[in-house]
Amino acid sequence: MKVLLDEQLDAAVAAGLNAMSHRHGMRVRSIRDFAAGTKDEAIPDLCRTKGYQALISANVRDFGARLPLYEALLEAGVSVVVLRPGRAQTLTPEVQLGVLAQHSSSIGKMLPTKGPRKLLRVTQSGVVERTLEDLRREIEQGADLP
Repeated sequence: MKVLLDEQLDAAVAAGLNAMSHRHGMRVRSIRDFAAGTKDEAIPDLCRTKGYQALISANVRDFGARLPLYEALLEAGVSVVVLRPGRAQTLTPEVQLGVLAQHSSSIGKMLPTKGPRKLLRVTQSGVVERTLEDLRREIEQGADLP
């Protein structure tokens, strides 16, 4: 499975995950390597034309602003993996790689190669499938988001 690493994640994370590709079956490439500065609205088309089946992104403070991107990706047939560090953690490259590597086998198993795409939340404690409706409700309620 071809997976794109979003720009807010460190490009070195792709190399670390690729070193373990035998565990999870994913080939990961950072968008920084070939399309740095790509606007969010262009990412679904980029994924589609380059054959990426999933995007790994990170939770950002204004999650509501990312919701249209995730919706467009799912509609374009691209799964979304949202990395969320713990409350006390800063999203350093080491934390990014550590959390993703820890759960890489589960992520690889949960991402579909055919059929409807999925939205996954990855935290230190595990991987959970989410829906866009779950996220919309949380945004409307002002809850802490994935």
